[in-house]
Amino acid sequence: MKLPLVFSLLHLAAAVTVPPSPNQLAPLYRRTELASRDDSDHYIVKFRQNSPMTLITDVIDRISVLNSGNANSHAKHVFNHAIQGFSGHLNPAMVRVLRMLPDVEYLEQDGEAVASGMVTTNGTTWGLARISHRKAGRKDYTRDDSNGNGTCIYFVDTGVDDTHPEFEGRAHQIKSFIPNVTIDDSGHGTHCAGIAASKNYGVANKATVYGVKVLRGDRHGAWSDVIAGLDFVLKDAPSRSCPYGVIVNFSVGGSYQQSVNDAAKRVVSSGYFMAVAAGNENDDVTQHSPASEPSVCTVGGTDEFDTKYSDSNWGTSIDIMAPGVSVLSTVPNNGTGSYSGTSMATPHIAGLAAYLGARDKKKVTPDVCAQIVKMGTKNVITGLSKSTVNLLPFNGNPSG
Repeated sequence: MKLPLVFSLLHLAAAVTVPPSPNQLAPLYRRTELASRDDSDHYIVKFRQNSPMTLITDVIDRISVLNSGNANSHAKHVFNHAIQGFSGHLNPAMVRVLRMLPDVEYLEQDGEAVASGMVTTNGTTWGLARISHRKAGRKDYTRDDSNGNGTCIYFVDTGVDDTHPEFEGRAHQIKSFIPNVTIDDSGHGTHCAGIAASKNYGVANKATVYGVKVLRGDRHGAWSDVIAGLDFVLKDAPSRSCPYGVIVNFSVGGSYQQSVNDAAKRVVSSGYFMAVAAGNENDDVTQHSPASEPSVCTVGGTDEFDTKYSDSNWGTSIDIMAPGVSVLSTVPNNGTGSYSGTSMATPHIAGLAAYLGARDKKKVTPDVCAQIVKMGTKNVITGLSKSTVNLLPFNGNPSG
């Protein structure tokens, strides 16, 4: 089929008689680790912001017609909030056609996201004590009794066991992007939610919890499912009663993915505080998504001796460090467990944002990250590179 006819079928613009030069094509971001995988033909297609959704759906319809011989030619997800675009299987010809469309910003091969840490260890709720005192070693958690009331925290993760008694009916598992699985079959999401908002292990134990499942039971998933989860949050959050604000906890990461950074950026620009795990590769965080996105609040991990968690990523993109080793919290089926990773550090910050919103009776916005940084305990962490901020969270306990 000649290219002008393709464009005519797509109903996107006047027929193009001269193919664009390579530097006029929308960028194509490939992932080298996918070269030998069966799903290497799965792409995320990002359209320019404010592109009409009618245009995007028309493109999807036309691609389905042109690829009618391919059983996988349908769109897996259509995005309208976190980014504008879609994901799906595309053959090389359709990739080239899409790159020629002026409304397409870029195409990116779909990649894999993974939960940022879940190492089983023994421990206590030392993290709660640490964020309410300037010095390490205390065992008590001192806080204001408002404790997150009136805030909502979304966990884009493996799901949340909303029947766990520690959540006292405040948790709701509301969406899954994993086919035929609606529960937390991993425990990762439930553990993170417990650190932020459970009765006995949570920073803000009166906050409302919403679970959005984007990872499988093995704690892995497609970036396109993750973007779909963030897209859902932006659609769902305005309908919830959260007078003191919405927080997004994102204890998920992977190698750099432009579309995921763009989706995270949109969450923040929509007015929501987003806490993101730095990752557990002991690597420069600029190589990882969405922790490298400047607008999110990126969290590294420490242990109870104020030493950098050995696997925590590092670098200038980290906003704050937080307790992430041997953290005791909730797990499915009414249980508890202690896990380690920047996944566990992140909900300390999400919970602290909720705590500050309720305490100050002020809607949580992305600016709360700067407030947390300003309030933090400085220069007590050992084992950090010079490029990483030396800062632990502090909840403002008047007695220090």
